[in-house]
Formats: sequence, structure tokens, C-alpha cells
Amino acid sequence: MLRHVPNQTPLKTSREQSFLQYQTENEFMQIYKGNLHEIFNSRYPVKPENVFYPDVKSMLDRLDAKSTEITNLITDFYFYDYHEIHPTVIYDNNLFGNSYGMEIYFDTNQSCYSYEYGANCQADYVDYGLDFRCDLGNMMRSSRKMHPFFALFAVGNFDHCFNYFFFHVYSSRPNSNLKVGYKGNHTLNNFFLHYEAHCKYGSSYASLCDVWFCVLNTKKWKSSAMPAIKTYIYTYSTHYSFEWKIHEAVSNTLFGYTMVSRKSGVLIPETEINAVTYKILEIISETGNFCPDCFYDDKVLTVPVQFSIGNDSVVNSMLPPSVQPLQTGFVQFRAYGRTGSVYAICPAVKVNDWRSEYVCIGGMNNPQSHRFDDCSDFTNWNGLPGTLLNETTPVDYAHSRKDLDSTIMIFYR
Repeated sequence: MLRHVPNQTPLKTSREQSFLQYQTENEFMQIYKGNLHEIFNSRYPVKPENVFYPDVKSMLDRLDAKSTEITNLITDFYFYDYHEIHPTVIYDNNLFGNSYGMEIYFDTNQSCYSYEYGANCQADYVDYGLDFRCDLGNMMRSSRKMHPFFALFAVGNFDHCFNYFFFHVYSSRPNSNLKVGYKGNHTLNNFFLHYEAHCKYGSSYASLCDVWFCVLNTKKWKSSAMPAIKTYIYTYSTHYSFEWKIHEAVSNTLFGYTMVSRKSGVLIPETEINAVTYKILEIISETGNFCPDCFYDDKVLTVPVQFSIGNDSVVNSMLPPSVQPLQTGFVQFRAYGRTGSVYAICPAVKVNDWRSEYVCIGGMNNPQSHRFDDCSDFTNWNGLPGTLLNETTPVDYAHSRKDLDSTIMIFYR
């Protein structure tokens, strides 16, 4: 039985002062020798897991497997070379002559936590072929040296703390090249793709199109709405940069870049770029869950409860609005947060994803994410840093002050 009461309530009067009480009735603890020690020690150990990251590698695998279908959409596709000279620069003499080549830069910024929390989310150039992870924002980027080249940036940003994203491609092409820009949208079932392309052609070099795109699905992936993207193109005598800037807290959204080329310096027409980006959407749309590792149904013990004080409506009124909806009428043993932290008990709710840190108790942090202080009874029940708590009403990701100033008593026999 679990009983929620104000802090410092005497045991003798705890029932009279409780605002929530519920108990299990299936005698499940007999399976575990009748105590919590055996549950947590033998069957459901409270040990941190991995940080939750969106699915990027499988997307790149599928793009790679169907790369021929993509290159066949471009007339006389130019299969550029990958020179192993510098990890962040792609060289090819027929694309860039003897100039620097092409590199991609990514930057992001968050507003919820102090600066030291963002140590592994810093701005940097993309190391081609390597994964890079940001645990604070549950973001992952990776790239693949294939034809065409792809770089993907999966933005989880579950708590919407990151509110600035900058995507930059720097390419060494002479200003004498002719240039043209394309943009367009595609929809497929509930998926949506927006792309913008900057193309160079008309010289002895192979023609080239830099293509930025973003993919979202507000239903299946629970993506945020299509962000407002500001596009910048800066042209110099020997090089140019093509940039996207977003000043919004996007979440569960995929951003990507691909480099499409054609022999003999002939312009790649808009119809072919349109066909390539639609094929990309077809391939990406095979991704069922944006973050499949964020779910852990098979790793928890969930037991239904009966309320003797309060009910499901009372529990729902206590839940922070930003984590709703959640299933109520359960007690759950062990749950995991977005940074791999583990929580002993989820009182009155059932959760199988990153939201556990805002509704479960008894936290133990993941040593690999040492910047988070997740060791306490009511870890993160006060929501994001700087949240102004209400006395009796939850707000954003935070419980009310009444919940934070309470005690959860656990009785078992």
C-alpha cells in the first residue's frame, strides 16, 4: 500500500491526512519473497541504463541500401571520390579543384541549464563517418560516405530546452559558377519533408547541389510543428556557405544534408532534385519510432492498484501538464529517464519512456551523464531549472509545491 501525505505527518494520523492511498490486491510480492529488497536486488535492479538517443544509424543503413535508387534519379550522376586527408573535409578535384573542399558545421544552444551542463553539445564540424551524441538534448548526428553523401541530425529535445539550431555547409566553388536555388515540400502518409537546394554549374567542374532537408511526423514521431527556417547564402570569390538557422525548440525532428552531383557541369534540374528528396522521404518514412530505444516495456514491473483514497482523476490532476497523458492506476517498479538515470518506483502511474524523471521517485543518476544531479527521492519533480512552482497546481514539467512538500509512505507485508 502507498499513502501520500504532507511532510512530517505522524504515522497515527497519516490516513486521515492523506490525499491519495492505493494498494495492490494480486499478492505479487510473494513471487519476490515478499519484500522490495528482493525485487530490486534480484529481478529489477536499480542500475542506470544508456542515454536515450534517436534512431540515426538505421536510417543511414536504409539510405545506403537504396543509394542506387537515389543516384539513378540524377542524369549522369557523378560519383565523387572520398579522400582520406581530413576527417571533416570532403575533397574531390572534379568538384572543388585544388581548393579546400566541403565541410559541415552544426551548432545548437539551450536555455534551461547552466553552461557547464552542455559540455558534450558544443558547436563543431562534422567528422564524416563518426557518431556524435548530445545527452542533454537527446540528439545524435552521423554521416555516411556513400553516393550521394548523407549527414543526418536527429533532434530529440524532449523537454524543449534547446531553442537554437544552426546548420552550415561550406563549399569551395568559384564565384564564376552559375547558380540556382530550389525549394519544395513533400508529404507521405503523416510524414512531411521540406527541402532547400543550392546548385552550382556551368564550368569545367562537375555540377553540384547542396540539399538541406528536414523530416517530421507530428502523429507517429510526435514531432513539433514545422519550424520557421531562415536561409542564408554567402558567396565569395572562391567559396560559398549555405546555412539554415532555426530559433525554435523543435523536437523529434530529423534534419539532413545530401550532396548531389552531375558530370560535365550541367545543371541538375529541379525535377530531379524533387525526385531525390521524395525518395529520401520514402526511405525515412520506414522509421516507425523516432527514438525506439526510448521505450522499455520489458524492463519494468507494473502492478495495478485499487484506490481507497482518491482516484485516477486525482492522480491526473497531480501530473505536470507537459508529461500528460500517462496511464494511471498502477505502481511501477523501476523506470528510466532520458539520460539513462534509473528510478525505483513510479507511484500511481505507468510510464515506459523518458518522462519517468518527472513522475517517479528514488532516482540514481547515470555516471556517464554526471552533469545531472539525479540522486534524490523527488528528482526533477520541480521541473526544469527556473520553473516557478504553483502552490497546488502543477505547471509545465513540475509538480505543485504541495506534492514536493509531501511524503509517500510504503507499507507491505
